[in-house]
Amino acid sequence: MQPMTKDTDNMPATRPGMSRHSFLGIELEIAGGVLIPREETELLGRTAIGIVANSTSPLVIDMCCGSGNLGLAIASAVPSAKVMSADLTDETVNAARHNTQRLGLSDRVEVY
Repeated sequence: MQPMTKDTDNMPATRPGMSRHSFLGIELEIAGGVLIPREETELLGRTAIGIVANSTSPLVIDMCCGSGNLGLAIASAVPSAKVMSADLTDETVNAARHNTQRLGLSDRVEVY
């Protein structure tokens, strides 16, 4: 498995009220009411990437997606993956949508 990287040098500055957090090689913006991904979650992400990496057009469902960290990391690492992410609050859904757009993954990641 190759390490995931995203060029964040050309990304706009962090929005007011947001902080930046690196997760499996992608840079996320996290809003005040959205949980910061834990280190253990990276183990889950690496395991999921390993499972879907050799699949043809995998569909990944990310429930309670928060900032979108797992779904976005998978989409970033597995170009053939389509990801559907969902969460309960407007704040988390907005954060996940914002990160999806920032990372240029809107063509393969939908957030509900």
